[in-house]
Amino acid sequence: MWGYVEYLCNLLGNLVAIITIGKEPKPVHQTAADTVLTICCILSVLFMGISFLVVCLARLTSDFYIVLSHVILSLSVFPVLVLIDTRLNIAEHKETCRLMTLFSHGVLLSNALWLMNLSFLFFLRLTYYVYRHGRARLFYVLSGWVLPWAPILLINNWFQGPPEQHSCLTTHPSRLFVFIDVAALLVALVTVLLYRLDYTLLTQLIKVLKGPEEKILCEKLESAILLHFIFILTRVLNVVVGMTDHSIYSTYVLACCIFLEGGMVFLGFVLANEELLIVLRTRYFDVDEDSKRALEDFETEDNQRLQIQKEMMRNLKDRERHRSESRLAAPKSKAESRQVTTRNRLKHCTLRQRVAVHSNTGTLQEGM
Repeated sequence: MWGYVEYLCNLLGNLVAIITIGKEPKPVHQTAADTVLTICCILSVLFMGISFLVVCLARLTSDFYIVLSHVILSLSVFPVLVLIDTRLNIAEHKETCRLMTLFSHGVLLSNALWLMNLSFLFFLRLTYYVYRHGRARLFYVLSGWVLPWAPILLINNWFQGPPEQHSCLTTHPSRLFVFIDVAALLVALVTVLLYRLDYTLLTQLIKVLKGPEEKILCEKLESAILLHFIFILTRVLNVVVGMTDHSIYSTYVLACCIFLEGGMVFLGFVLANEELLIVLRTRYFDVDEDSKRALEDFETEDNQRLQIQKEMMRNLKDRERHRSESRLAAPKSKAESRQVTTRNRLKHCTLRQRVAVHSNTGTLQEGM
């Protein structure tokens, strides 16, 4: 009898253990998901590092490549944060997780702003707007690197650290981060509208011109739109992975998105960029004369644009100077014309009329 009871208890215990294991994700599966996420993060950082190196080796001074280099730098920080987060134990590293939570929100806003700067630059190029390169680049740097960290420094004084959760990079429930999350969402929506406007303008421009420059610009714009879509999807999935308890499948999808983010930068802006490849082949390898002439055309494009910009600014200054001189000269000419009119009238006036005219005008004529 006692043997039967002992056997039944052991059987029920095994059933409870099997049911419990079935409800929870297996440790082997979670380890595999973390491994895949780690590999995808490393490959993404590697792709972005190669892309940044290629853009720097091209030594192109165009604003597009300057902004693109900053976009690559800002996007490459996120996979590094994910790598650290997968190896971090929040209970043992409370202060590290607090700093990572602050830093991740700053990176989120910086990514969104740099992609918005890229879409705004496309808009300026499509409208043929001539601007001052120094001021434009200063605006890009201030909005992309300085502006996102201003609220982070303010929040740092009140934020004590995240609670016990699965990830430091998730959207924190504290009200201190609501402003940053809403701001990043609004910037992403503005970027979508700008890309929509850019694509409409470029479609109309291609119908009229149909040149090689418009074709290259269309490829760049399509790559930027796809990159922005992957950026939004990656950040949303990152929140989902952190907020769900058993997020193995979400972790796999997040790993794919992070890999696509780095791969999109490398494929869309490096391998599929004909202009960049021509410059690299011509600058570092022996090529034909046509490629050398193409490189000279690419290098002189910014100089020509700069000369047009200087000429326009010179004309604008001349116009303003002429306008200010005419404003200063206008009252003087009116006074002189009034005096001439008074002289002409005084020639045919009596002495009493002359005194009345002098008293009304307040002028004294010599020889009267």
